[in-house]
Amino acid sequence: MNKNLKFKLLAGDFQKGQVALLMSFFIMTIILLVALTVANLMAAEIQMSRGVANSVPAYFAADAGIERCLYEMYKPTGTYCANNSTDYSYPLDNTASASVSRKNNNVGADGVFAGTHRKVNLSW
Repeated sequence: MNKNLKFKLLAGDFQKGQVALLMSFFIMTIILLVALTVANLMAAEIQMSRGVANSVPAYFAADAGIERCLYEMYKPTGTYCANNSTDYSYPLDNTASASVSRKNNNVGADGVFAGTHRKVNLSW
């Protein structure tokens, strides 16, 4: 074995590159953890904003159900809400639906759009 190589092995000159490699590995691991945390937060925010976007049509579906019930109460057509204590459902054009129930002077509606539910109640 060459004397210079034996001396370098004993002196530890080859370990300088290993420390730099190990430090860069730890730094990259920390950067990866931060990036994964940010990606997880962004995915949760996207899901929450999708729920808010579905909330508006669901609310207006419930409102439309109550409006139709009030219309049928004051202009009786012999269907649905003209009769007291009735439960019924309306499909809407935008794939939303409204389930309406009337009990005496109280009308409640549950609007559904893409799995999001919104309730509206009207009492007089």
